[in-house]
Amino acid sequence: HSQIEKIHRLKKKKKRIDKRKAVGNKMPSLKQLLSLPERGIISVIGGGGKTSVIAHLADEFCREGKTVLCTTTTHIAALHPVPPWVVLEEEGQALDFAQIRKLLTRYRVVTCAKKAQNPQKFSAPSDQFFAQAETLADIVLIEADGAKHLPFKAPAEHEPVILAHTKHIIGVAGMDAAGVPILQRCHRPEQVCAILGCSSQDILTPQMMAEVIVSPLGYQKCVDHSKAFSLVLNKCDTLERISMAQQILSSLRLSHASFPVAFTSLHQDK
Repeated sequence: HSQIEKIHRLKKKKKRIDKRKAVGNKMPSLKQLLSLPERGIISVIGGGGKTSVIAHLADEFCREGKTVLCTTTTHIAALHPVPPWVVLEEEGQALDFAQIRKLLTRYRVVTCAKKAQNPQKFSAPSDQFFAQAETLADIVLIEADGAKHLPFKAPAEHEPVILAHTKHIIGVAGMDAAGVPILQRCHRPEQVCAILGCSSQDILTPQMMAEVIVSPLGYQKCVDHSKAFSLVLNKCDTLERISMAQQILSSLRLSHASFPVAFTSLHQDK
């Protein structure tokens, strides 16, 4: 009997260890890492993976049973052919909210935009849509900035385009911007240089990226007491890039920036 009891105790102990391992091995979701709200408008700014971050977050919210609207206040890349879960606003015609609700019930994630003059782009839908967006879905994910496919930037005077009732702003920076001249990998290099007081020929270091990220003329533009901020350091695809991302994080913490930071390797194709 004592031998049987010992076996039972060992089995129970193994179950407890396996359970702890399972919990320990479970990676938190990106939405958890960024401390995102469960409802409301989330705007994504910066460069180096905004579309990929939005797609990944839309999938995470959808898996939790949430309905998600994806849209833009500037421009996003057009999809050809246009899939059934994309609703496009025609010139002079308002979006059909009843249709959007039906599509959300079926697909859970719907993209709403307006046909642009450039066939490769979709543009921002009407103000009427944005006034109703929060009533249509649990989460509204907005691409609120342009970067011309470059991994880092500082905003121009008219950027980013953030709605007043936005709850959370996510800044995205691509780690392939670090270690190369500002002119090569930065959108609006003159704005980046104005913040840093340097030349566009200078090498962009992780410390310089951190300086732009915490600047009220950089990534913190439009962030206020009503809008939380978090940061995605994307394209951490190599040990060297991970090391540089860690240097950015260290610089942010030295500057007393306490917002959440996530290291990711997200691409549009995976």
